[in-house]
Amino acid sequence: MKYLFTFLFLMSLSIHAQCGQYAQIKNERLSHVRFWNEQNGFVIGGASLLTTTNGGISWSAHDVRDFQRLTVNPLNEAQILNANKAIIVGDDGIILKTEDQGLTWQRDIVRLGGVFDYKDVHFTNENIGYITGNYFNSANQEQIFLYKTTDGGDTWSEVLLTFPSTTTERIVNEIYFINENVGYMSTLGAFSGMFKTTDGGDNWVDIDPEFDGFYTNFHFSNDQIGYAMAGDTVIRTNDGGDSWTELSLISEIGFSFYNNYLYLNESNYGQTRRYNLSSSNIESVEVGIYGLKRDTFFVNNTVGYAVGQKEPSTPSLGRFILKTVDGGNTWTILDGIGTIESGTSGNANDFSKMTDNEFIYSYTTSQYGTGSYIFKSSDNAVSWQLIKQYDDVIGETLLVGENYISFIRPSNPDNAADNMIFSESTDGGETWQDITEIDAQILSPFNTNQQISVNEIFSSNFSDLRYSNDKGQTWQTITIPAGYELWDYQFIDDQTGYITLQDFSIPKTTFFKTENRGVTWEEIISFTGEDSFPGYNFKVTSGNKLVIYPSQNTGMLYLYENNSVTEKPFDFYTAKFQIINETTFILVNNDFELFISYDNGDNWVQRFFINTDYVIPEIYVESEESIFLWKYNYIEQLKNYYPDPPDVIKGEISVQVGQSYTYDVPLNLFTYLEWDATDGLITANINNNAVRATVRWLSPGNHYVRARYVNDCGPSEYAELQVNVAPLNIDNDNFLITTTSETCLETNNGIIN
Repeated sequence: MKYLFTFLFLMSLSIHAQCGQYAQIKNERLSHVRFWNEQNGFVIGGASLLTTTNGGISWSAHDVRDFQRLTVNPLNEAQILNANKAIIVGDDGIILKTEDQGLTWQRDIVRLGGVFDYKDVHFTNENIGYITGNYFNSANQEQIFLYKTTDGGDTWSEVLLTFPSTTTERIVNEIYFINENVGYMSTLGAFSGMFKTTDGGDNWVDIDPEFDGFYTNFHFSNDQIGYAMAGDTVIRTNDGGDSWTELSLISEIGFSFYNNYLYLNESNYGQTRRYNLSSSNIESVEVGIYGLKRDTFFVNNTVGYAVGQKEPSTPSLGRFILKTVDGGNTWTILDGIGTIESGTSGNANDFSKMTDNEFIYSYTTSQYGTGSYIFKSSDNAVSWQLIKQYDDVIGETLLVGENYISFIRPSNPDNAADNMIFSESTDGGETWQDITEIDAQILSPFNTNQQISVNEIFSSNFSDLRYSNDKGQTWQTITIPAGYELWDYQFIDDQTGYITLQDFSIPKTTFFKTENRGVTWEEIISFTGEDSFPGYNFKVTSGNKLVIYPSQNTGMLYLYENNSVTEKPFDFYTAKFQIINETTFILVNNDFELFISYDNGDNWVQRFFINTDYVIPEIYVESEESIFLWKYNYIEQLKNYYPDPPDVIKGEISVQVGQSYTYDVPLNLFTYLEWDATDGLITANINNNAVRATVRWLSPGNHYVRARYVNDCGPSEYAELQVNVAPLNIDNDNFLITTTSETCLETNNGIIN
């Protein structure tokens, strides 16, 4: 008889299982770069994993399915194993493996029974490798674990560690093995130090040279000569770690070793430095971007890559990818929102989609050099290249369309009140043409401007509203109702538009509509009293529905459609508001919380997003399933996450009837988990946030245990593990009571919270 037991296992409240709760920072800092050859490689940083198949010309982003956090790196280390394979380890139990040069990645599990933070991985060849990390024992003491593989990561066995002291707690920082037997480890915290093993990790001896700072960045050129970091100082050993000496060399992050050079990972201020081990000379090379370089990797003697973050003072945000084809003598920027002139202060003014895969992002800077910068992505906002730079001026992007970009800037950098230059590109930013100079009192980055087509522009300086149909060469004034001051406006086309007018003497805010470009105006709704200024803003849907919302207090949401107004309670102090479609709206409130309504504002649900600082982001809606939040030095994408099945189920496949066995799958923070099995009694438990089920097999035969991820987008396919259940061997001298069908009465479907 066959019994099927299905069990829905709910993760902790910190997990976001709703459809669309997934978020990616599109310009998170990068910490590691690895390449199989000149064309195929990958970079990681935070929770970002990007791959390229064309030498960095374009990149693809892979969903790591982990939270991106400013202070913790979910992805900690990566290593190439052979011509096709690589492995990445990280926090929250992340182990990612590829066997096809990064085209696909699969999750794996090494340590069962919990979700553990994997801190480092190191292979001595394509077969022999080690993984280390930390866990908390039953006494809540942090401990180090070490696992070893001899088959390239297919199977792993635990190495039981022995340290020379009786210290009860240690936190691993890094491991490095010269060969299968000799390795080095550094630890952090109150019991930090440096250790060496000569028996494959079973026993460790203390070789701490007692320099200041933690030890990182081990690299050995042979079994005797090696380098490491002690704090921010490079140290060297000539005797296999028995003694160490300081080099007169400082680096914030460490170094990357290649071809007798130490490539220093540090704040570069537009340069990158390398230390020649033969001559002890430091060489500096201009790289054209300001930032903190975190890693360098050479494929061969000529081709290399470097990665980092744009500004050291902005943790985790802003990244760059550099490439050299002449051995590090010169570098080009493959990816990076930032230039050597840009500083830590700036304002983003546009993020827009240009074509199917192309986006435009622009910002201005004022610290360490005033300038305006326009960037373009040709791979769905994954990587960015600078396509236009205006030094010493603050300008504004007006319109982005198919292969079209327009921009205005002062003609005189020393006097923004002089004329404005209107520039445009009709080939996606490849070439630019200055069209005309315009009176700065009419069109200025400090005005409210709206370009609705290639030729048509509206502009307001809060006293006048003007219209041009020849790219700003001539203008006509649009008459507005008398007795008011213009506060805001939006035109749907060259005739239909809405305006917000203020009467400060009452005070009073009134919304008007025109269908003939201001020849006549229809009053829609007005608000009086103290809350009327500047308390209401509006957006217009593609179907010409006006949505009016309070911006600095709670109140009512007003929908104007078909010449009638509908009122709805509205309990938000709204900072940003945007239309997704005719009935779906999104907002960010003053408490940095994001909400979406799918029913014209009747109900609102909170949606997860990554709050990076105290600057509220702008909202750009590409589609219902792709929403971008953006500001200076920051782009985040919210998208619906449809779960894939678990990559692996780990557990015993040759078992005995009547006995219980545990089965594990990788943690997925954006789903629930559903288990079932044939003729198996299933229970599930939360063990340090582990995703684990226990199955008691009820009858012999060929059975399966399977699992799938589930969220509000729907379930994944099942991952299945075939299990052979053997009958019990009954001792003739003993009577054994076997499991009966009554066992099934003990089980019912349910949910564990």
